[in-house]
Amino acid sequence: MTIESREHVRRYFDEFGDAELSYTFEHAEEAMRGLLRITRPGGLVVGSVMSLLGAWRHFLPGVVKVAETIGEDANDRILRTGDLRHESGQGIDTHVCQMFRYRDLAALVRAADAEIVAASASNWASLGDLDALAVLEADPSRWARFLEHEVAACQEPGCLDGGTHILFAARHPHV
Repeated sequence: MTIESREHVRRYFDEFGDAELSYTFEHAEEAMRGLLRITRPGGLVVGSVMSLLGAWRHFLPGVVKVAETIGEDANDRILRTGDLRHESGQGIDTHVCQMFRYRDLAALVRAADAEIVAASASNWASLGDLDALAVLEADPSRWARFLEHEVAACQEPGCLDGGTHILFAARHPHV
């Protein structure tokens, strides 16, 4: 986002930051309402949140090591809440954020009196074997086909929680 566009957006926000909802913690509903407030009637808020289950799946080897350090109860708490704030500073390098399951994101959007009109995972298939991905990427036509399949897979309801992020579009409540 350019400085000029930031200045333009600031005129329509009470406060403005470049953070996504994964960093608003208990203020997520307020942040969502603020985003909806500045959209035109019928407008969309397009955003992303970090996926709890996708991150767990992708970083499983690290999760196992962290659980050995901080205990399985802490791992259970992270999987239950998605909140990493309470686990940082315990001798582990933790990215402090709030991760979401799709159902939690949908509840957040509903609580802000909006509706999700589109959602997708990101990186659902491409989190796999980097060597296999390199082979595909070396051939432009195979890479293009892979990306088509990736986009289609990410939109499947069963995949929404499986990528690193959940991308969404929420409709403004005042249509």
